[in-house]
Amino acid sequence: SLDEGGRITMLNPAALKLLKVTTLDWLGKPYREVLAESHREEFDELLSVVHGTAKPIRRELRLRTRDDEWVSLLVTV
Repeated sequence: SLDEGGRITMLNPAALKLLKVTTLDWLGKPYREVLAESHREEFDELLSVVHGTAKPIRRELRLRTRDDEWVSLLVTV
């Protein structure tokens, strides 16, 4: 989850495991700081869609792990 300023307030334990990161790596930090530059634009686009609707939106995002592997995450916002 993100707060209004874009800081990470809650993390899914399964996503942390898939991405090979810890809560301490991401919690409280701006999402733009922890996401790789190649993923920021896609996530920014997803957030802009969310701000224009009251319905939950689901989208699959492909993210690269620290080990340079690709994983797919289903994100609901």
